[in-house]
Amino acid sequence: MAASFRRLLNSWQRRLGAAFAFAVCLCLLAGCAQSAPLLATEQVSAPVASSSAAAQDGSLTIDSIPEYSGEASVVLAGGEPSFAEQDYAAAYGTEIYGVRDGLGRATGAFAVVGPETLPAEERKGQRFRPTGWNDDAYDGKKLYERCHLIAHCLTAEDDNPQNLLTGTRYLNHTGMLGYENSILEYVRGTGNHVLMRVVPVFEGDELLARGIHLEALSVEDAGKGIKLNVYLYNVQPGIVIDYATGKSHRASEQEAPPAADDAECSYVLNTNTRRFHLPTCKNAQSIKESNRQDVTAKRSDLIDQGYAPCGACHP
Repeated sequence: MAASFRRLLNSWQRRLGAAFAFAVCLCLLAGCAQSAPLLATEQVSAPVASSSAAAQDGSLTIDSIPEYSGEASVVLAGGEPSFAEQDYAAAYGTEIYGVRDGLGRATGAFAVVGPETLPAEERKGQRFRPTGWNDDAYDGKKLYERCHLIAHCLTAEDDNPQNLLTGTRYLNHTGMLGYENSILEYVRGTGNHVLMRVVPVFEGDELLARGIHLEALSVEDAGKGIKLNVYLYNVQPGIVIDYATGKSHRASEQEAPPAADDAECSYVLNTNTRRFHLPTCKNAQSIKESNRQDVTAKRSDLIDQGYAPCGACHP
């Protein structure tokens, strides 16, 4: 079977390109590897399944991720993504979504986003219920949202089950949104392309992901515009989550996770893009004077006002 697989792969590589051929062959062999994702590179395997799924293949493991300490995301490997040679060979506009594993969990996504992948129509809504989903609500707001691995604003994928997982409001808005908007602004502003790989991180057979591993690199300028390697926590401050089921309850004083230091700091606002930056951020230096506003404020207050953190300086 292995020899037949290699012959098939070689044939399709010549016709379709390495990334797409690898994806199609994995799809054909799904019965042999239940959790093998439909990805362009072998460096990203199935979602992290346990703290010991260690790193024989160099993949991210639960043990390698810092404990949540009040920040929505943490930079990994100095922010350097680990794309392989075959990833760079993927055609512009490539989108590959991993087959869901035996528990029905999303396994990952790979894309080369650019002007051709941006949506031309408005969103149509979502009905699919990812693993770990429930309708818990606190203070009148739903705890969970359907989170795209790769955002709709970058790929026009909406109710694609392979691109959806259950995520907290905090993960979706405080964690993912700033990075997604930074990539979208870059693509719109330059017409360039960005390699993206997004993999959910599960522990054991838990139905709710502990977080998301996001890597991104702008192609034409070799990472000068976008370079990301971050882990985003699927948590909700003040709420205790059972990741095995997705059930939750309000945290007691003993259970409450650490809160982020939310002291007033100096930020630079872009009133056009609704993004906020550190004063030293390279993106802040290029803001038009008419759109720039220097403020001293709390991070949480800016987010409440509708601003999203810059994906480059992570304010």
